[in-house]
Amino acid sequence: MKREIREFCPEDAENVARMWNESDSAWPGGFTQGVPFTAERVLRDQSRNRFLACFIAFADGKAVGYCSVMQYWQD
Repeated sequence: MKREIREFCPEDAENVARMWNESDSAWPGGFTQGVPFTAERVLRDQSRNRFLACFIAFADGKAVGYCSVMQYWQD
């Protein structure tokens, strides 16, 4: 099995959408909120957030993990 972790790039959006849609039932209440992800939705969500970094894990070319790093401000 070939494994890889790399920074998210727009070409990964379709693969990430598939991963999130396939894992929806594993999340309490669902991850997609009843609206399946598309590559366009992933890209829109990525552009709205100001991530310090965002990484995707792959196994044999299929997205199997997602990690975004955000700055956290506390009053």
